[in-house]
Amino acid sequence: MIAFAWPYSTDLEGRRVFGSHPEGYRLGIVHTDGTGLVEFPAIKEPRYFCWSADESKLAVYTYVHGTSGNKDRLIVLDLHSNQMEEIATVPAFLTQQCWSPDGRSLVYEIFARGDERKQVGSVAVYSLSDRTTKVLGPGVNPTWSADAAWIAFLQGDDYYVVHPDGTDKRVFLHAARPMTGLLWSPDGRYVAYGVCCKYSITSALWRFYVRRLSDNAEDWVADINNIPHGDTVHWIQTGGLETRKNGDIHDK
Repeated sequence: MIAFAWPYSTDLEGRRVFGSHPEGYRLGIVHTDGTGLVEFPAIKEPRYFCWSADESKLAVYTYVHGTSGNKDRLIVLDLHSNQMEEIATVPAFLTQQCWSPDGRSLVYEIFARGDERKQVGSVAVYSLSDRTTKVLGPGVNPTWSADAAWIAFLQGDDYYVVHPDGTDKRVFLHAARPMTGLLWSPDGRYVAYGVCCKYSITSALWRFYVRRLSDNAEDWVADINNIPHGDTVHWIQTGGLETRKNGDIHDK
């Protein structure tokens, strides 16, 4: 499925007219073949999304600016029941790896209003089982490791890891001008991250690196234009062991 935000109005014949709309953006979810579109009018101005691993839940941060005041909401949407649970009313940033692998906990950044680059914030973990929030300390762009043992986050030019209960905080790796969360590969063997910036005539390019954790070998893989916070970059789970070359098995 695909979750997306879209603004549209309806003409006199009931057709959707896309573009700016006085009611702002709304949340839509659709299957990848274009069927089964569902809208959620109660979720206004969705900014960041994050799918649980089993696709049963969607974490959504919304920010509504209005005459009656600003409204921040961090919501968990259950796709089986279409029920919403509001878990926080703070400015919150979600990376694409915000859910624990078992889907029982959610990690997010509480950022300072006005800090659009999200360089100052705190790391918080919400437990769905007991509906409690634990603030782990300062940091931005938090992500879960593939084995659920660690939460990684950025603080200055260092990526730290800490256990979900807040213990054993340590420096994981140092980078020059890192700007994204630490993105763990599905098998936990690699991490990827983006740094700023390689400048061209018309834009600033983000350079993305991949590091193999077994020996810390690292190389850059792409220069990408206009990727704020790295929240639109994903690891893709492939079919696993796929090809043989000279008798050795290689990953797909």
